[in-house]
Amino acid sequence: MLLSGREQTFLAILKEEHEIQAPDDEPARVIETCIGLELCAKRIYATLATRFAENGELHSFFTKLSEQENDHAELLGICQALAPHGRWFSEYVTPWKNTVLGIEKQLHRWEQDIDQFNTVEDVLKLVIAIEDSEVNHAFSTIVMATDSKFVRAIDAFRDAGHDHINYICWTIPAILPALRPACANLAGKYGLSRKLAA
Repeated sequence: MLLSGREQTFLAILKEEHEIQAPDDEPARVIETCIGLELCAKRIYATLATRFAENGELHSFFTKLSEQENDHAELLGICQALAPHGRWFSEYVTPWKNTVLGIEKQLHRWEQDIDQFNTVEDVLKLVIAIEDSEVNHAFSTIVMATDSKFVRAIDAFRDAGHDHINYICWTIPAILPALRPACANLAGKYGLSRKLAA
């Protein structure tokens, strides 16, 4: 969770101080959907962390993924709230409307069917499928479309997506080497070195 020295999210603190307010327009609604995608992924990973509570390696992996997805949701919330007053390039966000709705349906389907993913291979393949969807590209697009010095100055906005994929592509092959090629492809999709998963 992104904190600012208190047991409260940074976004909540900013809103309390009336520094930023979320707008109500189409780009903001697209971002709201994207926030929902991150929170859905968070719930999926949290469910898997609980399921594998007795497997230390998997439990730690899914707990970390859940925390990262929560951070992504908060970062998008900050981007959403910074959108008004000329701090938004809406032309980059609006075209994602139909894409994110499709991703939303797929993520909710996976969440509903989570009990069908029973083996270690099943759940790790699910992680790859989730991350291979356009959800991370949507996140990156929204961050880039936020015309804010604050967003550009904070490394977390720029690095969150790549750090997330890096972690996945390093960790999954260590747990199940047979998935190394799939992780290499995932790394390549996001412009990362395929050697990450080697």
